[in-house]
Amino acid sequence: MTRRTRKILVVVAVGLALVTLPVLGGLAYNYVDTLKQSRSRVRDVAGTVARQVAQVLLVAEAALADVAFDARNGCTPELIREFRNKTIAHPTIQGMGLITPGNYLACTTFGMTDPPVRSDADNFIVSRGALVWFTPPRRNLYAPGQSFTAEYALKDGHRLALALAPEVLFGLMEADIIGSDGNITVAMQGIPFAELGSPADPAADDLVETRDVGLYDATVTAKASRRWALARWRENALVTGLLGALAGGVLAVGGAHYARGRFSLASELREALNNKEFEIWYQPVIDLQRGHCAGAEALIRWRHPERDLIPPDLFISMAEDSGIIIPMTRWLMQRVGEDLGPLLKANPGLHIAINLAPAHMSDHGIVEDARTTLGRYGIQPSQILFELTERSLIDDPACREVVKALGDLGTEVAIDDFGTGYSSLAYIDKFKLNYLKVDKAFVSVIGTQSPTVRLTDIIIGMATSLGLKTIAEGVETTEQAQYLRQRGVKYAQGWHFSKPLNIDDFLAFVRDNNKPIDTGAAQETA
Repeated sequence: MTRRTRKILVVVAVGLALVTLPVLGGLAYNYVDTLKQSRSRVRDVAGTVARQVAQVLLVAEAALADVAFDARNGCTPELIREFRNKTIAHPTIQGMGLITPGNYLACTTFGMTDPPVRSDADNFIVSRGALVWFTPPRRNLYAPGQSFTAEYALKDGHRLALALAPEVLFGLMEADIIGSDGNITVAMQGIPFAELGSPADPAADDLVETRDVGLYDATVTAKASRRWALARWRENALVTGLLGALAGGVLAVGGAHYARGRFSLASELREALNNKEFEIWYQPVIDLQRGHCAGAEALIRWRHPERDLIPPDLFISMAEDSGIIIPMTRWLMQRVGEDLGPLLKANPGLHIAINLAPAHMSDHGIVEDARTTLGRYGIQPSQILFELTERSLIDDPACREVVKALGDLGTEVAIDDFGTGYSSLAYIDKFKLNYLKVDKAFVSVIGTQSPTVRLTDIIIGMATSLGLKTIAEGVETTEQAQYLRQRGVKYAQGWHFSKPLNIDDFLAFVRDNNKPIDTGAAQETA
């Protein structure tokens, strides 16, 4: 049966179903779709708040670390001035203070505390391996109103304290973002720290989404009522019922189109792999310090015979869900060997980055696939860089074993899109990593007044302190490239240097940027 025949059968089957039961089918579809969109909305809200919480906690952590050096001499004018500078520079910080070994507050953002005031020191929330601990919201002496505190222990027994208003954990989010009876709660180790919306009293049929922030055992729980979730469906149900018979034909076409676009892509992936419909594009990676091309990231593209190029965001997720991502990656490595084997052998300083999905982290087959490719095409293991997203790294023995096996093979491993996921920073120490990729979200704010620039510097500094090489992605301006170069970032990629290229254009790019080079090997590859 041909691909076109299968598509026609899907269209006919869906069309007949919708025409036969236009009213019930339309109402049922709209009900499911509305509920799905509402669940997605709750999930997006929980994710947005989780990212905001992570940013606030990182800012608090960085602020405490920055003033620790000035706190070594106690409550000096310099320390109080630093307290004030941090409070002014970061709107999320309400105030800071220094607590003595006897548990007295010696000074704050507002000056010396004379006489020193007793500071409560119970009910701390401490995460394993963390340097900073927190107390639930209460009234304190560092700032007006209700706030929760982050504290950091100094070597001489003193403690630095920082006050944060609970509402900053939600940014500028409206209280009724998921309905007037919706609720969003931020907690640490199950203890509520902040709440937005109506009081938390979930019913059995409510839509509830919980996200792990990835820092300090913090979680975000978003709850929306089914009444809110189906409000739009109730508004449309009467009209849909009255017009269902007339709209049956239109709904049939629309439903068939949706089913055809959704299901045919998933079913065609393996056939596309067999028919060699995939292509490899190479995104050049530039050595910022030398100005040469240091390699590339191999990107897979699907040139569909009827739909031309299909966005990778669509088919990659389907490939991961269906398990086809494993043979797809095997094919990609073989194709990289065919395209670039001679070039890599002639230029040992070049490397090629290959993206791995979460499915690879529980499959030792990726290690054997890499070993086979390296041996077949004579590529040095150190010339292959495997990129893993934060969501790929999980605190699981199987995952750690796969990452370790890749390292033992001699290949290098990078954590991709760092700072945008929810994994704990402690994970970095548990895995054998060589590179940290700075996400384009942090690169794009360079040259702007965004406070996120500070987080960019923190990530670069952290990578340096951990001995990790850095790659910045999404570089689009000269200013961004210069900023990153001055801060010691080794590699960068983005449209400022080049868009993704086919194999012939990439070989030409290398020849033009890395003269002299073994052009004979390049021509043989081409």
